Amino acid sequence: MKKSFPFYPIFTQSMVMRRILLWIFIAILASCSDKPVDINTDENIDVEDFIQSFPLKELPIAYTQANVTAKESDSLLIKESVVYSFVPDSIFNKEFGNAKQISFHRSARYKAEESEETYLFLKAERKTKKLIYLICFNKENVFSAAMELLGKDADPRTVSEAAVDKRLTIIKNRTKQTGDGKYYYNKSAYVYNTEGLFTLILTESNEPVEDKVIFNPIDTLPKKSMFA
Repeated sequence: MKKSFPFYPIFTQSMVMRRILLWIFIAILASCSDKPVDINTDENIDVEDFIQSFPLKELPIAYTQANVTAKESDSLLIKESVVYSFVPDSIFNKEFGNAKQISFHRSARYKAEESEETYLFLKAERKTKKLIYLICFNKENVFSAAMELLGKDADPRTVSEAAVDKRLTIIKNRTKQTGDGKYYYNKSAYVYNTEGLFTLILTESNEPVEDKVIFNPIDTLPKKSMFA
C-alpha cells in the first residue's frame, strides 16, 4: 500500500512579497479613509463635518469673562465662509452690525442624549468686540436656533458669566457694583424647546426699576384735532 504524506504549501519569495505588498496597500487605504477632515481647506464639507469639528465636551459648559477675552488657539480657527455655509450670517448682525470680517473659533460641542439636538459654542471676534454664541442643530443636523451666550463687559464694575448646566438649562448671570458699594444682580434662564426656539423660563433681579417717561402723542396734537 502506497504511503501518503501530508501536503504543505510552498511559498516562494515572490508570493511572500506579493502578500506583504497587498497588506501595505490595504493599510494605506484604511489610513486614508480615517484621515480627519480639514474643515478650512477640504472641499465638499457637509454639516456633519462642520459639527464634528467642534471639540466635544461634557456638561456643564461654563464661560466667564476670562474665556471671552482669552486668546484662542489657531487650531480652532474656522473660516467665515465655512460658518456661513451652515449658520445664517444674520444672527451676528445685531452685535456686529454686519457679518463681515469676523474671526471665528470653535469652542465646544455637546449632543443631547434623549432629544438628540446638538449645541455648538462658537466664539466671534472683531477688533475689541468679543462674544460667545450658542448655536443649536436639531436631530436631523439642521440649524434650528442661536443666541448670544456671553459678551465682553464694557463696564469694569460689571461681571457677567453664562453656562449650560447638566439639565440643559442655559443660565446667564450679571452682577454689578455701584459707586456707593451696592451690589445688583440679574439672572435669566432659558431652555431649547422642540419648536426650535430658546424659551425664557426664569428671570430674577434686584436691580432698581428705572422710571421711564411715557410719550403721549395725543398731548402734542393741536387742540383743534379730533384726537386732542
